[in-house]
Amino acid sequence: MGPFGIPPIETLWPLEELTKHVQPSLERMASFDAVICGTPPALQQIAHYASIWGVSDDVFRAGVIAGATEPARWNLKWVVHQFEEALEAWLAGPEAESENFSDAYVAFTSLVMASDEISPGDRATAH
Repeated sequence: MGPFGIPPIETLWPLEELTKHVQPSLERMASFDAVICGTPPALQQIAHYASIWGVSDDVFRAGVIAGATEPARWNLKWVVHQFEEALEAWLAGPEAESENFSDAYVAFTSLVMASDEISPGDRATAH
């Protein structure tokens, strides 16, 4: 555990810790079972991140980002960076051409979008 009881940003947080710092949009949150079921093995260890951050609706996703603590936002960016190759391989792979995306594919795409929407300027408005 880091200073002030916050886990280090550059580590995978367990679901219990993640939900202390991110208030998911429960009605828009992807089902963890649906996410883990369709997730490639290389990304299964971050499926809980996709179920929390992977909100497909732009407005609700912005609300999740705004409501998250600063360490959680930077942790998300770190996680996406760490798994960038696996994410790109899957999200730009054959399923990208599908007409019916899996729940997991949508959640992970939205997870990447959430990370991309967090900018250095967000530090000024952090909780």
